[in-house]
Amino acid sequence: MKANDSDKEKNEATFSGIIIKEKTASGSKSEHNAIFLQTTEKAYQLRRPGANAFADPELQKWVGKKVIITGIIYGALLMISTIKKIT
Repeated sequence: MKANDSDKEKNEATFSGIIIKEKTASGSKSEHNAIFLQTTEKAYQLRRPGANAFADPELQKWVGKKVIITGIIYGALLMISTIKKIT
């Protein structure tokens, strides 16, 4: 079953923070350096739809930048819909 656009809009949220890169899943076969959005409350691991979960060169370009991201939360994962740099 596929969610329609109105369902997606209900589940989307907007966050601001700094894009960081840090190790995740330490000690497991999935251990790698991942890209996160660090907000004042917590860090969300970021993913772009259709992108490689372990290495995304497009997300890498955002590391160190202050941003506003809209996306859907799945646990500690934030699936990105839009991303904008804060100037």
